[in-house]
Amino acid sequence: MPSFSIGRSAQKSRFSLFGNIFPTSPLYELYAPGFFFRRIRQRKPISRIIFNTVHDADEPEGKTWRLAERQYATDGSEILKRCLVDALVRGGHIDGYKKPGADCHALNAFVDINENSLGDKRFYVDCNLGGDDPLSWQDSFIYLDQDRNIAMNYDDGTYDYLLDTTDGSLWGSEDDDEESVYYSWHDEDIYDGDVVTVYYHGQEYTCAEDYLDEFEYVERIQEYHHHDDVFECPICHQFELKSAAVHSDLTRMDFCCEDCREKAENNYKAVNWTYSHYDHIYVESVTDIRVYNAWQEDTGAYVEQNILVDTLIREVLAGRMFYVAGQYSDRRAY
Repeated sequence: MPSFSIGRSAQKSRFSLFGNIFPTSPLYELYAPGFFFRRIRQRKPISRIIFNTVHDADEPEGKTWRLAERQYATDGSEILKRCLVDALVRGGHIDGYKKPGADCHALNAFVDINENSLGDKRFYVDCNLGGDDPLSWQDSFIYLDQDRNIAMNYDDGTYDYLLDTTDGSLWGSEDDDEESVYYSWHDEDIYDGDVVTVYYHGQEYTCAEDYLDEFEYVERIQEYHHHDDVFECPICHQFELKSAAVHSDLTRMDFCCEDCREKAENNYKAVNWTYSHYDHIYVESVTDIRVYNAWQEDTGAYVEQNILVDTLIREVLAGRMFYVAGQYSDRRAY
């Protein structure tokens, strides 16, 4: 089992504005011998911060929590995230943590060290944030109440600002911030690799290419979009924007295009409906179908096939279908 050490702290000023953080802003790094060395090309942080005093809004005089925020890992490795959590639990550093794999918009995805859900907890932390202090992305405590100097993971209707942006300060943006490209999606001020353009709810961000586990590539438009905004087409298995979905009332599912919708509906009908051989269509209700004897020239025999009731009546009146010995036939000599 690999061991962890506390890496150098990030220098974003937001961290110093949140009270009771342990340490000031820890970045836990993995000592990477052997197998794990091949996973980590260089020492990179795989966790960002632990809040040492998290208050329970429903127990104002009760227990406080030490909660580890969402984990980051090289290439989005769930193994490394799990290793970090296990190390923090064994070391007695935390009382709970954000579930590995939870995205940055899952405000309540905390569990205790026994993996019991804390999703019903209303947590808040001390936060003394001024109007001109630089912002950085908040994973969980995004609802800022300036009168009480707290940031919450729930909306109680009293918050003044949402801490879900990296653009400047509460009072405005800082377009001349040369480092903002690194802060646009993750708080990754020591990342030295490439970044790519990503989209969340239509808003453009930049994201470190090693941390794209929250995004899916939409081939049609050749862009990365957050998985909350896309879906996987059940026919071609390509990702498409939810806003561009083609819905099928028949299957009650969404598809990426009309072709996939048509294929899905044809498959659905083949399984759930009845085929009329004479009309070459699928029919939803079997009460609309009758059986007739269809003459097969190649075998010189009759086989039972289906025909729509309305078609059968029309063909009988036209002399192209015959009723013989209690059965319908498309040949008089039956």
